[in-house]
Amino acid sequence: MTTTLERPPLRRQVRREGPERSPLGPGAVAAAWAAGAGLVALGIPLLLVWATDSRAGSGAGAATRAVGQLWLLGHGTAMRVPGGTVGVVPLGLALLPLALLHRAGRHGARSLEVTGLAQAGRLVAAVAFPYAILCAVVAAASTTPQVRPAPDVCGEHRR
Repeated sequence: MTTTLERPPLRRQVRREGPERSPLGPGAVAAAWAAGAGLVALGIPLLLVWATDSRAGSGAGAATRAVGQLWLLGHGTAMRVPGGTVGVVPLGLALLPLALLHRAGRHGARSLEVTGLAQAGRLVAAVAFPYAILCAVVAAASTTPQVRPAPDVCGEHRR
């Protein structure tokens, strides 16, 4: 029986020679995984609270849109509400997408065997573009007349 201090060394994978793999597939999968994991991590507690609250007058659609709004708030998106704009993000909520994207990027780099800066840049673009599209889809799906993303708020502070 081996102990923690006497683990066998990790196997080194032999790098395959040939054409370089495109980062588009692994990047899109990593982006979808990071977005999905973030939505699930925020959605489960929020939907459980909604389901157990007997006084909730809203339906499942409203609760699901609230998950998307909270997820967008975690990404730093300001949200317009009837009383003004909410733009302050709790640190834990902001760290969730950062940690998930970090893990997704590491997985993509490992699966593509990224060795250079150019390959890393292509992988970042391959993750960032699908993730941005997913953010836009969530923003469109979670918009309500009362609560909606306010991307123009950042420009108001510069004037």
